[in-house]
Amino acid sequence: MEMLKKIKFIIFALTGTIVFFCPIYQDMVLIMYWTNIIKMELASHAMVLIWGTVIASLINVNKNFFKERKLDDWINIFFSFSTIISIGIVSKGSIFDTKVQEEFFSLIYTIIITTFVSGTGVFFLLRSGLIEFVAVLINPIMRKIFLLPGRATVDCLASFVASPSVGIYFTNVCYEESKYTQKEACAIASNFSVVSLGFIGSLVAMCGIERYYNRIVFISFLMIILLAIITIRMYPLSNKEDIDKNKRETVYKDRTINNILFLAVDAGMQTSESLTLKEFYSFLKQTLFFVEKMVILMVFPLAFMLFITNYTSMMSLIGKPFESILIYLNVPDAQLVAPTILLGFIEVALPTMSIVGSEISAQGAAFVVILSIVQVIFMTETGLVILSSSIPLSFRELLILFLERTILTILILPFFVNTFIG
Repeated sequence: MEMLKKIKFIIFALTGTIVFFCPIYQDMVLIMYWTNIIKMELASHAMVLIWGTVIASLINVNKNFFKERKLDDWINIFFSFSTIISIGIVSKGSIFDTKVQEEFFSLIYTIIITTFVSGTGVFFLLRSGLIEFVAVLINPIMRKIFLLPGRATVDCLASFVASPSVGIYFTNVCYEESKYTQKEACAIASNFSVVSLGFIGSLVAMCGIERYYNRIVFISFLMIILLAIITIRMYPLSNKEDIDKNKRETVYKDRTINNILFLAVDAGMQTSESLTLKEFYSFLKQTLFFVEKMVILMVFPLAFMLFITNYTSMMSLIGKPFESILIYLNVPDAQLVAPTILLGFIEVALPTMSIVGSEISAQGAAFVVILSIVQVIFMTETGLVILSSSIPLSFRELLILFLERTILTILILPFFVNTFIG
């Protein structure tokens, strides 16, 4: 019986590894390949899917309004009406042009499909036993360096090979199941919810610096590690409590090297036993509700931010003061880089899009791409997904974290770019 449990764990763990972490087709992991196939197959029905999700969201998210009417219920009502009005305004075309309309609905459609398909796949990853196995093995290192549990490594990998939404969803599920404390969930979501390797390739291709792809990935990964070590020890993350969602304190057990492998296998075996159809059905309902709530909370901010970015010069004016600082820090093409500094808070691709076609050097373009990657928090996806989850981070805290990461990156990144690029 014990041997059968081990075999079951090994099969599930290997399957989870292949589905989420091994590039299968055109450097794409299997879960994202499936996601893209589904996106293409349903593309002609995108608007039906969006409206169907919105209607379902309006019903399910607000079903408790007439019973309790708590603050959260009033917030949901506000965003529900804002969602309907925003979609109506964008669709009408009197304010937004065709290009922005397409970007608006494309982003909503992509997030719905990606979060649902990949989020559903997260069930298998969570219940395969792989997470617990890795968590126990790497826990001593993660605790000392990042003040985080070992399974945080998997969050980072899930984002790198899939998407930020998948990483955040994984973090949210672990927090809901009291596997992360408040501090851990906030630190992981704000530090390791990076864009995928495939998306990094897209950003690099936009700037025509494909030959530096590997170096850009390496520098980005190194920066993410450095920023995590620093920001976890700064406000607001340092002020988060080490208690789980149910206000219980977590007691960490020290494990010796001698028995850590045995404990890791045992933890994986126990978790793999919970992979059942009943559990999957329950998880599927949870995933659907998460998608519905996320849609309600993201539509209005998305429309607002696209308006500010495309029809005002606000972000360029805000970024202007950075120019002299960037020149002092020897950032290549500082005058072209400066306006992009804060654009990443809205959408991760905006900084790169804004320099396409300019006379910027490879070093300057690499700086823009890497900065937008390691800023992590952008409101068209990671920010909105975090705010719509149970992870206890407010908009103000996300803004502070974004600014901290931006300032630290501006101070550190010029050395790496000037040394390894060009």
